[in-house]
Amino acid sequence: MGMFDTLKSKLRDANEALATAQKSWRAEQLDAKAGTLNERETGLAARERAVGERERDVQRRETRIGLRRLKYGVVSVLLAIGAFVVGIQVGKLPADNAVNPSTLKPAAVEKAPARSQPEAVPVPSDPRAIITLLTWREMPNGNREALTLRRGPSGDTYSRREIDCSARTFRYLGTGDTLEEAQLDRPDPGMAALTDQSISTYVSDFVCAK
Repeated sequence: MGMFDTLKSKLRDANEALATAQKSWRAEQLDAKAGTLNERETGLAARERAVGERERDVQRRETRIGLRRLKYGVVSVLLAIGAFVVGIQVGKLPADNAVNPSTLKPAAVEKAPARSQPEAVPVPSDPRAIITLLTWREMPNGNREALTLRRGPSGDTYSRREIDCSARTFRYLGTGDTLEEAQLDRPDPGMAALTDQSISTYVSDFVCAK
């Protein structure tokens, strides 16, 4: 009986050890699964944040475009009203006061003709877009005016810049999604310094080298 009890005790100990090992193994498996789930949840959360940020960027862009188009529409209406009023006033002038073209004085300063054919401007800091210099000209103040087109994933953007090559400064004269919008004079109040790796810096260097 003593030997039987000993074997029975050892068998019970072995069963308990096996049960403990199984519990430990199951706990490790559960911990591993929990870690994998946490990683997946973290990845999904990061993706959701990235998608949300892209959606907010698109919404902000659409809002800017809508406001810009509204502003242009108001300006166009005001210009049309002004032209209509001027036309009425001119129509009321007597024949003796008609303007004789031969008496008109030439403008004090005329715009210089635009130069160059469209050329690609290398911009390493903006690899997803193609920057094209459409035209440029010398301005009366000695600066240069450059008209560029940026074609990228978000669409086309036209920009007119005034560039001071000696001072390495610039300002926007007009910008928009169409050539007509960019040609409307809406200059920045002052010149700004060119910053390293910016599109304006590469465009300015390209134009000033001509």
